[in-house]
Amino acid sequence: MTRRAVNSVSHDNIGGIYAAVNHLLELGHTRIGYIRLMSGAIGDERYETYVNTLSKKGLSPVCCWDYSDEYNVMNPPKLSVIRKSFGNNAYPGTAVICDSDLTAIVFMRVMREHGLVPGLDISIVGYDDLEVAALMEPPLTSVRTFESELGSSTADLLISCIEQPGIMYRHIHIGTELRVRASTAPPPER
Repeated sequence: MTRRAVNSVSHDNIGGIYAAVNHLLELGHTRIGYIRLMSGAIGDERYETYVNTLSKKGLSPVCCWDYSDEYNVMNPPKLSVIRKSFGNNAYPGTAVICDSDLTAIVFMRVMREHGLVPGLDISIVGYDDLEVAALMEPPLTSVRTFESELGSSTADLLISCIEQPGIMYRHIHIGTELRVRASTAPPPER
């Protein structure tokens, strides 16, 4: 397969996950898991950033549940699926990064069912900063993406390509921002 460069606009997935992992590390977490929902290049970029960021600190992933083959952002795993993955086992970490807010919200519920209080017994970070993230109890720490900026930058790039067809292969990264809320805290002493 021949790959060719194309014009593109994307969120800074590397920066977003890097900020999430470092936030948890700064709080003192060393056993951080990951729940993957995103497939393709975006999912790979986020997951690899999580693994590489931990590795640079001499740490390994504590666990990873990968739902990217069966589910997606428009069809996230239901509560029963995450319950089944978790089973009756104790969660082996003190924190988890979910690559979607909806998955993080479901995971928060499962943790409560197992007697763990998000933001107290376990830290949870989501991705996308949906409006509902701030309304959760506790409010969900999440990587904010700037969807309107993504759309306007894509439109601007398209217009630029039409007006200046000789300039090719531009990529625009739209920044992300970690919105720290009460779902993350230092790990409990065990």
